Amino acid sequence: MIPIGDDTPRQKPAFVTWSLIAVNVVVFLACLSGGAEGFKDTLNTWGLTPAHLSPVTLLTSMFLHAGFFHIIGNMLYLGIFGDNVEDVFGHVWFLVFYLAMGLAAGLGHYASNVDSIIPTVGASGAISGVLGAYAFLFPRNRVRVLFWWYFYVRVFRISAGWMLGFYFILQLVMVFVAGGASNVAYWAHIGGFLSGLVITAVLVSLKVITIPQAPGAGRTSSRMRLVNEFTSREGPNAPDANVKVYGNGAGAYKVVSSGVADSVGMSAEPAARISAILAAVSSGEIARAVKATHLELGLPTKYAARPGALTRVADAFYHEKVYPVAFHVYSTFLDRAPGDDARIPEVEFRAGIIAARHLGDFTVAERLLADVVRRHESSERCRLAQSELDKVRANLVRTTIDEDGGLLGGPCAIIRQTSEMVNISRIGRLVSKAAGKPLADVTRLLKGSMGFVATGMEPVKAKILASGLQESGIPVLVVPEEKLIALPAAQKISWAAVREDGIELRTGLEGSGVVTEWDRIFYASAGKVVLTKRKRVVDGLAGGLGGRHYASIGIGNAPAVPIDQGPKWEFKEEKVETLIFDIFTLDPFTCLRCIDGKMGFRGSPQAVTMSSHLNFKHLVSDFLAFGRGVSTNEGVEFIAANASQRQWRRATFNSIRNFERYNYWRLQLEQYG
Repeated sequence: MIPIGDDTPRQKPAFVTWSLIAVNVVVFLACLSGGAEGFKDTLNTWGLTPAHLSPVTLLTSMFLHAGFFHIIGNMLYLGIFGDNVEDVFGHVWFLVFYLAMGLAAGLGHYASNVDSIIPTVGASGAISGVLGAYAFLFPRNRVRVLFWWYFYVRVFRISAGWMLGFYFILQLVMVFVAGGASNVAYWAHIGGFLSGLVITAVLVSLKVITIPQAPGAGRTSSRMRLVNEFTSREGPNAPDANVKVYGNGAGAYKVVSSGVADSVGMSAEPAARISAILAAVSSGEIARAVKATHLELGLPTKYAARPGALTRVADAFYHEKVYPVAFHVYSTFLDRAPGDDARIPEVEFRAGIIAARHLGDFTVAERLLADVVRRHESSERCRLAQSELDKVRANLVRTTIDEDGGLLGGPCAIIRQTSEMVNISRIGRLVSKAAGKPLADVTRLLKGSMGFVATGMEPVKAKILASGLQESGIPVLVVPEEKLIALPAAQKISWAAVREDGIELRTGLEGSGVVTEWDRIFYASAGKVVLTKRKRVVDGLAGGLGGRHYASIGIGNAPAVPIDQGPKWEFKEEKVETLIFDIFTLDPFTCLRCIDGKMGFRGSPQAVTMSSHLNFKHLVSDFLAFGRGVSTNEGVEFIAANASQRQWRRATFNSIRNFERYNYWRLQLEQYG
């Protein structure tokens, strides 16, 4: 099983990785030029001999190889995995890291073979450190491996965690199987791998480097695997009459709210559930189909439908223009399908088209469509994917909203065109240099800007800065500040109901709701706001019984009598999570805000019996179902699908103000991005 490539994209050229490969190849060819005896003498002189340990040979042994298969194997691993690690570390620090891993591996080999007089050569120790870093940074990304057994030859795609874990276990096994009879420095491999893993973990914990947002096992950044509140593994004993149980014994699972489960056709048989979803879509009951789909995707894998059945569900939602749900289902298929599934290229094509044309997630679309161009067997699909890919890349490389690149007057703002995680310090250095402001001030502002890189810049400086950011792999757009869309003040909604012709909303406690038609809704955004509040509590143990304090009163030896000084207070911090759903409408341009737990609902027959929290989720789910074609952020789908805490990280804010800043940035992208 040999790795032949990976699907992890990088943002900048891997200069150091390819330079290291070139140096190793040149040194190997130079050693060969001296003939067999000269080649042997070079290895003996500059190889690492534990019995005669030298700092010089610790370094030089990294660039020597004992044969063609030795160097080809090492350079193959370095080329596949080194470029992405370099992308995270940066060029200079990756070189330092690589050399440090080589030294650590050499010392590991020395510690296990102190008296050995056999010289050891090869870059595998340093490369093992790179593999350890890759395993920590990209454990779920896919690696293409070549497997052959006699005349059986296949290419599989497996996760990097499994592939590199197998590599590490193999080294451990070979240590005990081969022992001292092998001429392979297995302890160097083990030492290098563990050093790379631990050091990378430390650097991430110290926030020196940032783990890139995982692109869906190498294919999509929205890996929508759910930890659904509708499901659990607590067995068949339901504590609530509203709980519906499927399965028997310890392996049973339950669906909270049997009324919801029955209303959307939840069955114990996966095929029956998929048929019910498709029937609901074909009959126009989109809201019921959306709820059933979210329940299906939240089931434990043991009971869930086969991945292939999900493609039919996704196709049905795509034809009905429910694009967020369609993309969600396609993404789940890509997560669950085995790496050799022949349907993967076609699913990547459809998901890429949705991301590019309907979700505005250009970075995800670029990864998916690029993979389609490489792998799809249909030349027509490859042509269409390449055409869409060219449009996506053209959109990402443009730096101004004006086609002619004008922007000759007035202050300008620079906004990011994508929302993936980036190294703020890298952006900060460029902005600090262009704007002439202290790096610390710029970095602090960037952390709270929610997509705005700089404001109030002169047009020329803004263009120069935008070009520099583009070269660093950060797509940005320069917008005249006079053309920025203002963020309207939010009006709190007290009552809501979704209808086929629009959404009915009420802002006061009394009166009838106002229906906002779907074609008047410009954009919808949802986020989780986590506030830290100080709560005042009484310290009942302070000052004696009952929390009362005693003091002496009187003259001379008068006895002490109790004086009630009142309770003693202390403060405790607690985190309060709130889901907020903002709807932006046109004519007039307003923001209508729905807050979980602070509004009433009307709609489904279960609305009377369900909790306010569940009703809020069904409101958002119905919004997705009926508001087909309305542009939304990922948080809207997260609420409807009951996403996990991990998925919510990109849409979690520490204040309502920061959520509003995020909406301000997303409105600009909806208009100009």
